[in-house]
This record gives sequence, structure tokens and C-alpha cells, in this order.
Amino acid sequence: MFVQRAGQEVAPVKPPVTIASLRKNANEKNELALYARNNQVLVFVNKKYVDTFPVDLLQVGEIALSGDSFNDEDKGEIKVSNFIVRVPPKAATAPATQKPAAPSGNIVITVQNIGYVQWGRPAGMDNPQAGCSGFDDSRPVRQFQASVQIQNKGAKAITEATVLFFKPGGAPAYWCFYNYDGAGVEIPPGEARNLTFAVFVELNESVESMMIIDKNLGESNRLKF
Repeated sequence: MFVQRAGQEVAPVKPPVTIASLRKNANEKNELALYARNNQVLVFVNKKYVDTFPVDLLQVGEIALSGDSFNDEDKGEIKVSNFIVRVPPKAATAPATQKPAAPSGNIVITVQNIGYVQWGRPAGMDNPQAGCSGFDDSRPVRQFQASVQIQNKGAKAITEATVLFFKPGGAPAYWCFYNYDGAGVEIPPGEARNLTFAVFVELNESVESMMIIDKNLGESNRLKF
């Protein structure tokens, strides 16, 4: 990801990230989603978490994401304009006030059961594309087991939802939902579903909250644990 402002060259924020699950057929589109929270932007491609990038919420600018295929034949770039980005201290004047989005009321999350256990480190904590296919018992972490009920009080089905877990301070926590392919929680209007997530943090860390963002129904409540 790159950050750019008027009159400045594009500068990389972090090293390139490999995304193995991009759709390659000509008639298929790759979906990009950016979620800004605190001083971070979470990047999702095809509803799968890719990486987190730091931003200082000070001034409007432009974010650019560029990509190359392994054989270097296909290249592409996505630009997101009017986005809040980092500004050098000398250029910053009065910081803009960021107002968090209010819950829509369409999605309500309530806790059923929670608890911590020690677990092997999932491969996805170091490489999000590796997922939860393997656990390294020689590198223990804390697994936060969260059983929650998700109610859809909206007029449309929850079909394009992103589930987010946060550590204290707002940093995202890596999570797994077994037999879950990352396509989103699907709940018809007026119905509820009980789901259990396994969230992984370092041994000295904890999980503070979770929320859901759906393309059509907006943000859920922020459930504090």
C-alpha cells in the first residue's frame, strides 16, 4: 500500500504482501475493502484479511494499492481517493476530528460463552494467507474462545459481512472459524445464529472486543468482552 498527497511522490508504507487467492479469470472481479479504525487501515481482498497498515488520521489524501502477478504479465493498481492518511509533522496543522461510525442497529451481537486456553500458534498469525491449516505447539499462544449470538434485525440478509476482533488499543486479532471459508456470515433478516470463534493472541495479550461490518446493513454494536 502506498500513501500519496498532492505534489508528492508515491511512497510505500510497508513491504509488498503476497495474496495467493486472487481470482484470475477475465470475467471475475477481485473485491477490495478498506476499514479504518484508530490509526490503522485493515485491508481485505475477496473478504479475506490481508494486512494492516498504519495511518495517522490527520489529512485527506490518496491511498494506492498496486499488484503484479508472479509471471509479471498482469499488473493492476487501485486508488482510493479522499482517504485519511499520514502527514509529515511540519505539514500538519489542525488534526481532523474522526467520528467513529455509529452502529446501524441492524446487527446485534451478544455473548454466550467466552474463555482462554493455551494453544499452538496458527500459521496464519505470521502469514494471514496460510490460514488455520496448522498449529505450532512449540510456539504457544492464547486462544480466546468466543461463542456469540448474531441477530439480523435488518430488512436484508447478512451476506457480505466482515468479522473483526480487537486487542486493547484497537489492534486487530487473528481469528479462525472452523469450516468457515471467509465468505462472510450469512443470516436471513429476522433470524439469529450462534457461532463460535477461536481468536489467537500472544501469551501476554488479550481480546477486548469484536464487531461485524456488513456491506448492506452497516456496522454492528461493538461487543466488549
